Amino acid sequence: MQKNTKSIDAPSNMKRLKTLFMHKLKEKPDELIIGTISLNGLNDLVKKAADMGIPVLDLTDSMSSPDIAALVAVSFWDMRNQAGFYPRPLQTERRNKRHEY
Repeated sequence: MQKNTKSIDAPSNMKRLKTLFMHKLKEKPDELIIGTISLNGLNDLVKKAADMGIPVLDLTDSMSSPDIAALVAVSFWDMRNQAGFYPRPLQTERRNKRHEY
């Protein structure tokens, strides 16, 4: 069974982020995964999601809401490092294709 999971990236504009959050809530996802830098800027919406039975997972362990379903402690160095591994083979593959001619 495939889950209907929505992920929200945090734009710097809190109003825009709240609008995006509300839009995602209307889609009634199975869960919301949030990676934000705001300590308490989304607490009201996290509560609303919890009241709707939608668990909210805090990807960066940076929110203060008591209604967060799960916190994830991450190493930002590891995240950046792993993100760099993905494009490396793609770049090598593209470079090799250019030299095949």
